[in-house]
Amino acid sequence: MNDQSNVTMFLVRGISDVDEIRVSDPKRAMNRYEIQQALREAKLEEVGFNKTIDFSTGSDKNGKRRRKKIVSYMVKDKCTEAKTWQERLERRLPPNFFSSRVSRTFARDVQDRVTGRSTEYCLIGLEVVSRDAPPSNVRAKRGLWPRVRISVRVRIDMKAKIKYR
Repeated sequence: MNDQSNVTMFLVRGISDVDEIRVSDPKRAMNRYEIQQALREAKLEEVGFNKTIDFSTGSDKNGKRRRKKIVSYMVKDKCTEAKTWQERLERRLPPNFFSSRVSRTFARDVQDRVTGRSTEYCLIGLEVVSRDAPPSNVRAKRGLWPRVRISVRVRIDMKAKIKYR
């Protein structure tokens, strides 16, 4: 993936002293199956990451029900170790999993957030968010029943949740 891709960063600041940083690259070149294969081969749980899977159902802007699946690989550690955990992720995953721009942005943003502040811990890792897109009817050949094509949109985030004292 080239270094000129768009990077999206979210910073969520709640009422409590918790920051959440998510950095993703919407133009990454992997599909859902390549992502699943890369995560299986990386064996992130063997190096200390905890895997969780969450499902939720919501409505889109047209009122249609949509399902979302979030697979997280996170580790809880001192915030000073965020870069170390990021490097472990990058070593275990294929080179095209995160762009270099995502890596630089994530490391810089976490460092900027914790510098000069007392922190309890950081949750560091990645999230794979997949959402089923609205189905589209595809006309079958020779008048057969219409087939329905369901696409799945996938987003990969490098994520840090910072708990301050």
